Amino acid sequence: MTTEEPGKAFWLGMGVGGAIVVFGAIGLLTAEGNGLGSFIPWFAGGALLVDLVVVPVAAGVGLVGRRLVPAAAWPAIRAGLIASVTLAVFAAPLVANLGGTPGNPSLRPRNYGSGLVSAVAAVWVVALTAALVAWLADRRATA
Repeated sequence: MTTEEPGKAFWLGMGVGGAIVVFGAIGLLTAEGNGLGSFIPWFAGGALLVDLVVVPVAAGVGLVGRRLVPAAAWPAIRAGLIASVTLAVFAAPLVANLGGTPGNPSLRPRNYGSGLVSAVAAVWVVALTAALVAWLADRRATA
């Protein structure tokens, strides 16, 4: 295996990324009011949430799903799970109505809960259809 020296694009990306990190760190350290005091609990809490809740739950779902779902259908089911979780995570602040301005009803004019349910339902129609097609093709191939 050969190793190449980093090219211009690498160093350009390092420079831009480094500048963004420095800008964020300066903003964090010089912010009035909340600044670093509110950052540390969110940062530590987020890391703990991922390590103590998200990863074990994902591993458990993967372990159980892999044993219960036929091998040919598992990729489609796994994709449906990933898409559903992604939709739920991104929609959670809107569904919970976090932030925003209570006096401005046009700020969030939709029913985000029903939108999330509709989107997840659409994901599962596609995922289950793909899983069924893959499973039937696998059965035909082994028969």
